Amino acid sequence: MKKLFFGASLVLLAVGFSSCAKVASPETFEFDVLASDWVANGTTGTSNFSYDYNKSLSAINDAVMTSGAVLGYINLGGQWGALPYTQTYSTYTKNYNYQYTTGTVFIRIKDSDLNTFPPVGTLTFKIIVLTQKEMHLLEGVDVNNYSAVAEVLNLKD
Repeated sequence: MKKLFFGASLVLLAVGFSSCAKVASPETFEFDVLASDWVANGTTGTSNFSYDYNKSLSAINDAVMTSGAVLGYINLGGQWGALPYTQTYSTYTKNYNYQYTTGTVFIRIKDSDLNTFPPVGTLTFKIIVLTQKEMHLLEGVDVNNYSAVAEVLNLKD
């Protein structure tokens, strides 16, 4: 009887500890891009012209490329807006976009009127690198809503 009670206690203790285990947070990278960091790309006044910034991130590895994901956000005066992000002005729009490949995230700024000017001041971006396991945690979560993503993934700002 004592052996049965002792064995059952160990099982309950193990289950209790496993249910309290925290989910590992994904790797997050917050960085500033100065006005002088942007590189002109393409021919001014044409549809292929933009300003680009490349950030090396070794966390974007083959496993992430195969079965994970990378989320991008821009700081909009204290709130995080999901990339791609579009600012609308009276005569044109400014688009902030991102792409990624193994080891690098690319950020691009392009204006719809083909008169893209270099960014002024410092822009802050946040990149979240997700493994396949972490992606499953976001099922049903609006990844455009940074607050919802941060809550589910237990991110601390």
